[in-house]
Amino acid sequence: MTEQLKQQLSRAAMAALLCFGLLAAMLVMLGQLPQLPVGMLAALAAIAIPAAFSVNRTGRIIGYSVMAAAVALWLILGGGYTVAQLMTALTLHLSGQSAVMHMYGRDAALLLGAVLGLLSWLLSAPAVGCLSPLPVIAAAAGLWMTQQESGLYWLIPALLASLTMLVRFRHRDISLRRVLPVLTVPVLAASLLTPLSGAAVPSLKDAADRLRQTVMEYLFYTEPRNVFSLSAEGYYPEGPAQLGGKAEPNEHTVMQVSTPRKVYLRGTVKNEYTGRMWRDSTGGRRYLWIDPRWTDRRDAAFDALLPGGQLENGNSLLKEQTVTVQILSENASSMFVPQRVRSLNPGGELVPYFNNASEIFATRDLQPGDLYTVSAPLMLAGDAGISTIIEACAKNDDPAYAAIAAEYTRLPDHLQAMVYDLARDITRTASTPYEKAFAIQNHLSRNYRYALDVAPQPAEIDFVTNFLFNTKEGYCTYYASAMTVLCRMVGLPARYVEGYLAVPDEQGQAVVTGLQGHAWTEVYFSGFGWLTFDATPGQSNEQPPSGNENPPEDDKQDSPDATPTPPPPQDEPEPSPEPEQDPRSEDIPEDTPPEENPPEDNPPEDDTPPSMDWLWWLLALLMMAALAGRIAWCMPPVCIRRCRTAEQQLTVWAQGVYDALAVMKIKPQNAETPLMFFRRVDDTHAMEITLLPLGQALSLTFYGKAEPDSDMLFTAQETWKAVVRQLEIGEKLACVLRMSFVPMKKRTFLKK
Repeated sequence: MTEQLKQQLSRAAMAALLCFGLLAAMLVMLGQLPQLPVGMLAALAAIAIPAAFSVNRTGRIIGYSVMAAAVALWLILGGGYTVAQLMTALTLHLSGQSAVMHMYGRDAALLLGAVLGLLSWLLSAPAVGCLSPLPVIAAAAGLWMTQQESGLYWLIPALLASLTMLVRFRHRDISLRRVLPVLTVPVLAASLLTPLSGAAVPSLKDAADRLRQTVMEYLFYTEPRNVFSLSAEGYYPEGPAQLGGKAEPNEHTVMQVSTPRKVYLRGTVKNEYTGRMWRDSTGGRRYLWIDPRWTDRRDAAFDALLPGGQLENGNSLLKEQTVTVQILSENASSMFVPQRVRSLNPGGELVPYFNNASEIFATRDLQPGDLYTVSAPLMLAGDAGISTIIEACAKNDDPAYAAIAAEYTRLPDHLQAMVYDLARDITRTASTPYEKAFAIQNHLSRNYRYALDVAPQPAEIDFVTNFLFNTKEGYCTYYASAMTVLCRMVGLPARYVEGYLAVPDEQGQAVVTGLQGHAWTEVYFSGFGWLTFDATPGQSNEQPPSGNENPPEDDKQDSPDATPTPPPPQDEPEPSPEPEQDPRSEDIPEDTPPEENPPEDNPPEDDTPPSMDWLWWLLALLMMAALAGRIAWCMPPVCIRRCRTAEQQLTVWAQGVYDALAVMKIKPQNAETPLMFFRRVDDTHAMEITLLPLGQALSLTFYGKAEPDSDMLFTAQETWKAVVRQLEIGEKLACVLRMSFVPMKKRTFLKK
C-alpha cells in the first residue's frame, strides 16, 4: 500500500469519526436519532467519493465535478422540493410541532449525512485541522441551548477526531496509530467522569441560564404561550368555548396606563366565528419584532404604510401618540397595545414577537413591574374628520384589500336569512363603507340593552342570532360579536378583538382593572386600514360620519362593563324585523363542536406560503463550506500542487515561512534581503530551527538565477513545517486566516 493511499485512508477515517459525532448530535436535536444508520450511509458515501478521487489533481477536479453535477441533477429532479419540505418541517419543529419532523426523519438524516460528510472531509485536510473543533463546539452549544445535554455523549467521537486533527496539524509526521489511542483514554475518562448535571457554581450557572434563555427567546422561541382571553376577567361564564351567560367581572387591578386620550388596548384578535365563539386561525406563525427580515410583514400587520403620503403628514388624527403601560398584576403573554403600532420599546427583559393576526406578545407571561411604551395614532370611529380621510384613501390602490376581504368576510353557513335582512335594513341609507359600519354601530348601541345579568346562552342556538332577535340584551362580547357579523354580511371586512379599555383622567393616567376588560370590532377600509368600532352603549363616539374638522372630545365615561346602565336612546328605536321562523328550530352544524381549548396559537390552515427560514440555514451551510474550501485552497501543501516550476514551489514554501514569522511579530526590515533577514532571526535564537539554509536557497534562486533542486525544495518544506510547529494554537489560526484572506500584494516577501 502506497504512502499516499495510507494518508487518504487515515484522513477518511478521521472525517468519518468527526461526522458520526456531529450527525448524532444533530439527530438528537431533531428527535430522529433512530435514523443515524441511514444518515451515516450517506455520510460515508460523501466521504468516500472525494477520497477516491483525491489521488492527484486531475482526479480531484473530476471527482468534485461529478459530485457537483450529481447534486445539480438531484435538485432538478425534485431535490429542491425535498429541501423545502425539510426546512418547513424544521421550522415547525422549532415552533414546537415536533410530530411533522417524524414524517421526514429519513430524508433529514440522508441530507444531513451528506452535508456533514462532505464538511468533515474538508475539515480533515491537514492544512485546516485547527478548524475542526469549531463544528464540535457549535453542536455542543446547540445541545445545551435545546436542553438536551444527554446528547453530549454522542459528541465523544467528534471530540476525539477534532483533537487528533489538532495534534496532527502541529505534528504532521506523527502516525494516527500512535496519537489516536493516546487521546482516546483521557477523552473517554473525562466524558464519563463529568456529570451532565450536578453541583455547579450558582453565579456561573445563573449567568449560563440567562444566556441560554436570551438566545432561545431571540432565536428559537417555540414554547406554547398563554393567550389573553376575557375569560380571565369573568366574561366567559359558560366556558371558553361558549359566549354569553351571566358575567361577573373581576375588580383586581391589571395595569396603569399613561395615554393622551381613550385608548383600546388589544390583547387578542380573532377572525373565525363558529356560532358559539370566536377563534383565531391566522396567527400561528411568530415573528421577532426587531428582526429586520420581517419588516414588510410587520408593516402590513399594523398598517404602518397606510394611509401614507401627504395625507398622513398633514392630518392631526394620524399623528403618533405615546402610550405607556405598566403591568400591576400577573397576566397572559399578550402585550396590550393600540392597533397601529409604529414603534415599541419593551423595556426590561421583555422580548416581543408578533403574528399575522397583528397581536404582540412576549416570550413569557407579563409580571408586575413590566413596563413598555408604544407610539401609535389613536383613531376611533366617530372622530371628527375620520370619514373624510377614509373616503380620500378609498381612491388609492390597496393590493392587500382583496385577500383581507376574502378572509374577514367569511361567515358560517348556518346563519339565517333574517340576520342578513337586518344587516341590509340597517345600512339601506348608507352610501359609503364607513357610513355602513357607523350605522351598524349606532343601531346596536341604541336598540339593545346593556346588561351583565343575562340568561344562559342555549348551546343549540347561534349566539348573535339569539342576541339580535331574542334576548336583545348583553355586554361587550354580545355587541362586538353582533357588529362583526353584521359588518361581514354587508361586505365590510371585520374582526373581533378582546382587550382592555383605558380612559384617562385629567392627568392622562388610567388605572385599568378587570372591570375594564372589553371587546370591540375592527373594520378594514380600502387604502386606509383597520379602524376601531365599539357598539357597546356608552362607548361609541356619537358624532355623525361627516367631514367636520373640529378635534374630537374624549369620552371620560367608565367602562360599560363597570357601569351597565345604558344611555337613553336619542332616536326612536328602529323596529327589528320579526323572525321568519323560530331560531331554535335551526341547529348549528355539527362541524363546529364546542372546544375546551380554542386553537389560539396553532399554525394557520390556509394557503400562506411556507416560511423561507430554511434558505438562511442553507446559505449558512454554503458559507461554511465555501470558507473551508477557501482556507484549504490557500494552504501551502495545496498551493504546491498548482505550481508548474520548482521556482514557484520554493516561493510558496518561503511565503508560508514569512507568514508564520509575521504572526509571531518577526518581520524583515526595509531593504533587507531574505538572506540578511533569516541570518538576523537565527542570531536571536528565537526559532528552534536555523533559517539560513532557506535564505541561501532564495538568494541562489532569485539573485543567482539558479534552478531549485530537490534538496532546496525539501529544505524549504521542512523549514515551513518547523516554523508552523512552533506556533501556538491561536497563532496558527491567525496564520491560517492571514494566508486565506490577506491579499498577496500586502504580505509577499518578493521585492518589486
